[in-house]
Amino acid sequence: MSTLIVPVDLTAYCIGTLDAAGPARAFAGGSTDYSNQVSRDRPAFLGLNVSRDPSQAPLWPMEQGVHLHWAMPDALTRAPQGDALRFPALPNRWLVSRIAPDALTSRHWIVQSDLLSDTPPAAGHAPTVPVAVAAANGQPTQRGFRFLGATQVFDAGWSDPAPAANAARGLRAQTGADLHAVATGDIAFAAFYPNSRGVFGFHDDLTDLNPGPDGVALLYTVTGWYADPTQDPLRGAPTLAQLQQTLGWTCASADPKADRSLYNGLIQGLVWNPHTRYVDDAPTPIDGDVAIGNHPAEALAAYFRGLNSPATPIYEELLTLYATGLLPGLSAPAPGQLALLEETLHALQFSAQDAGTIYTVTRDDAEAIDLPLPLADALNQLNLLRLAADASAVQVRQARWQLFSAWLRLFSVDSGNQQAALSAFSSQFALQGAIDRHQREADDAVAAQAAAVRALLGSELTLTTAPAPSYRGPAEPVLLLAGDAAAPALRYGGDGRYHPSGYLPCRLADAVLDTVSIGPSTTLRAASYAPLAPPAPNRLPDPAVGALVLEAALLCTVIGARASGLAPAALAADLTAWTESGAARYYASAQGLPPSAVGVGAWPGANPWCSLAVLWQGHYHPLLATAQAGAAVDYPPRYFTANYLLDPNAPGAIAYQPGADGIHIDPASIDFDSRDPASGTHLYQGLSILSAASADNLRNQLARDLARQPDATLQTIADQLAATDISMQSMTGLNDQLLSRRRSLQLSIGVSAT
Repeated sequence: MSTLIVPVDLTAYCIGTLDAAGPARAFAGGSTDYSNQVSRDRPAFLGLNVSRDPSQAPLWPMEQGVHLHWAMPDALTRAPQGDALRFPALPNRWLVSRIAPDALTSRHWIVQSDLLSDTPPAAGHAPTVPVAVAAANGQPTQRGFRFLGATQVFDAGWSDPAPAANAARGLRAQTGADLHAVATGDIAFAAFYPNSRGVFGFHDDLTDLNPGPDGVALLYTVTGWYADPTQDPLRGAPTLAQLQQTLGWTCASADPKADRSLYNGLIQGLVWNPHTRYVDDAPTPIDGDVAIGNHPAEALAAYFRGLNSPATPIYEELLTLYATGLLPGLSAPAPGQLALLEETLHALQFSAQDAGTIYTVTRDDAEAIDLPLPLADALNQLNLLRLAADASAVQVRQARWQLFSAWLRLFSVDSGNQQAALSAFSSQFALQGAIDRHQREADDAVAAQAAAVRALLGSELTLTTAPAPSYRGPAEPVLLLAGDAAAPALRYGGDGRYHPSGYLPCRLADAVLDTVSIGPSTTLRAASYAPLAPPAPNRLPDPAVGALVLEAALLCTVIGARASGLAPAALAADLTAWTESGAARYYASAQGLPPSAVGVGAWPGANPWCSLAVLWQGHYHPLLATAQAGAAVDYPPRYFTANYLLDPNAPGAIAYQPGADGIHIDPASIDFDSRDPASGTHLYQGLSILSAASADNLRNQLARDLARQPDATLQTIADQLAATDISMQSMTGLNDQLLSRRRSLQLSIGVSAT
């Protein structure tokens, strides 16, 4: 059996002395903190207590030094679709190596990503996870937290803790779950450095180096593995076809026979000087365009209409039809066709919601429509009972939500309103038994009637179920960003960008570079850089871990330039070409294969910009206040018709156009400062993880269609897409906020014992 080397994207962010004391303190921090699951103001286990807003000051500002973050392979960050999301386990041991190529020195650390501790690490900074804490004297377990991740300097005496001791301190032993991409409950846990530093990130304070006035060149490489081989996705040695199909990975060997995986990436080109300002005091404003639509295709159509034909509304409708695949329906005119398309476009602005179940009787898999009257009546009665049971199930869900909301309000109101909140909770709680009983009775009635129907079927007929026609609810608007700031973070979702079939190119351990040729007369051998390897004897799980550190030295352009006399910049460009396509002017391999460019990074000379999420805010000023002097306001019966206009030629559009008895307000005079309670303005805000998938889908659709049939308008859009970065995402949580709900993490229901 062999070991498969899987490339990972490694990036670095530098913080100088002045940066750490200034602008770095304003960066967003981790989005969860389980160290205070109950608070003095809210003495219950609430998600509001553990969630941190991006606008809050970070719990631990980024310190002076180099901050590393490695992205997990795409295949390990996706949960198979199903009723329960089960994310795959992630590598939980990482060797971090730093090479200073000018002095040819190295230093190594081990990150134990899944280790838990009840005390913070020496640096004082680590993510936290909730755990059950054993109590003394046979008392019930208490809720608590543990710090996640541990880092130590790697030396010749290091070994992984004994399995039993390690398991007792591990994440799985104390939480029942493996380390995975959303292990803290936050979808951006593994992807966001402040959430996962010390787990999938590392801070090097560089206090052991004494850089000169020009700084010191640095290269970092990381290699990860599974401490428990049973968690490795390669256990069982999948075939090449299985690797490609299940993980999206490939390698040069047709029969890899790999039953272990290592995860490796490097970044070079950093020049560290503590006196350098790596972060601007006044960051450059984001330059880009914004569009909003009810769904991705509509947002794209709105953007391109504004770009190409702002005065032509039909342009947007036609492009929406094209992007959704509905435009071919216009090729053959038919009665009512345009009305049907308008109805379809309107339906796309809404999301489907479960409406329950209907029963049908089938014969040979087709619906039987010629039923005997007794059977037809019995089937009709069954569907009426099913409709009532479905309504009862909705009532149960709504009642549970109302009960939770009333419980949450107990800990959210001031002392003067707590008695009223308690009364509301008690009233809602008193209804739960009757509501649950009504659902059970409704389900029992359905079961009895279904049995009666089956008794009438005979041998040729079958009673089957199907989803009822869906209810419709408003889709959450989609926010589109276009421009340099919207450049997708290819380290997430872009593993296949260097392979013609979209696979992540991997290598077997015996293909790790041992000898590299640069130009006609320079040969670098890994053995020459043996002092840079992890100190021996070591207990690393595979010899390839040390070999990958020496390979990093062979790929270091500072070392290569010194040995060959070529310019480092020329070698850096050539190395990029070699790892992306295999074609290079200077680099060649005498033994081994070059790694994928996914795992070979170059610091761009400044801290990188990586678009991960967008923070959005919306200010809403109601035309008529909902409350005055603490009392609710009854809206006049003609409130809507007196102030708004529905345009039959613009379905879904509502215009503020007050009549004689309407409310006349100049929008320019409205105070939209939601911080001022007297303004009457409400603030809605949220965070959305950006994705380029919809723009990529449109690019691919245009490429296919233009290859079959040239079209000037579509070609213009294709050219603009090729030259413009576009990312988008729905404004998650907006609809809930409009219903006075707030999405957040939620802990198991409970109240502090104190």
